[in-house]
Amino acid sequence: MPTPTFRVTTPVQIGQVFADRYQVVGKLGFGATSTVWLAHDLCQDQHVALKVFIRSQALGDAVKNETSMYKRIEQHPSDHAGRNAIRTLVDSFQVSGPNGQHLVLAHPPLSDSLEVGIRRSSIKRLPPWGLRYVLKNILLALDYLHAECQIIHTDIKAVSHY
Repeated sequence: MPTPTFRVTTPVQIGQVFADRYQVVGKLGFGATSTVWLAHDLCQDQHVALKVFIRSQALGDAVKNETSMYKRIEQHPSDHAGRNAIRTLVDSFQVSGPNGQHLVLAHPPLSDSLEVGIRRSSIKRLPPWGLRYVLKNILLALDYLHAECQIIHTDIKAVSHY
């Protein structure tokens, strides 16, 4: 019988301030490993997306791997065209919840996911020009990650690309 895994989230409230800097404005979405919140950066007077990871035995090193991936990207500044298609890391920190520490990554907020854009479209698909744009940027980003940073992206799906 498999060992059960436990997903533990930390409660987040609208108006809550993290790291004496990021005030939560609203919830943007959630996935298997995290919940993403829109927050106002009180120091820079701009918005950020805060990715608050769950605490789970099933995550293993995945959280550490994501953080180290962003650090690796930062170490490879480049004029490669794919660099501009990669989301940047603004900040990372830990927050204490009732069940322990949770990693939080702060990113510039982007737009809706590709999946949401397709769902909202009246034709329920990307027009040819939109498909060309998206595929070009995904391929440029992958080439940058592989060629410049030696990172292999293994989770390409419409729900996580924007």
